Amino acid sequence: MQPKNPVRNPGGLARAQRLTKRAEFDSILQDADIRLTRYPVRLVAKANTLEFARLGLTVSKRNVRLAVDRNRVKRLLREWFRVNKDHFRSYDIVLSVREYVRPGDRVKAGLVELLQAWDQRVSKLDS
Repeated sequence: MQPKNPVRNPGGLARAQRLTKRAEFDSILQDADIRLTRYPVRLVAKANTLEFARLGLTVSKRNVRLAVDRNRVKRLLREWFRVNKDHFRSYDIVLSVREYVRPGDRVKAGLVELLQAWDQRVSKLDS
């Protein structure tokens, strides 16, 4: 049986790996175990009972004005998460863009710094 859309990348996030409900977002944002900000990206995480990490994104029109840019930022965030999901083990993660930004080098640099800070924070928690 062939996939419904053969053009779509089969390496995307499964539905189980995404946060979809408002209550899930609210729970993570209120009771976060880890909060990190590296301009312009903010990461908020909370441990979950699953064996894998889940991702939620908030990219508002106020912070990224053009829809084309918002969609590109979200693609960048999802791709970054998918490539680095082994770092996040069993955490629910909400990524958001906090300041007005156009997609590109600033977002990518913020994500690199964010991953470094994440590794440092998690290694301290494990010790």
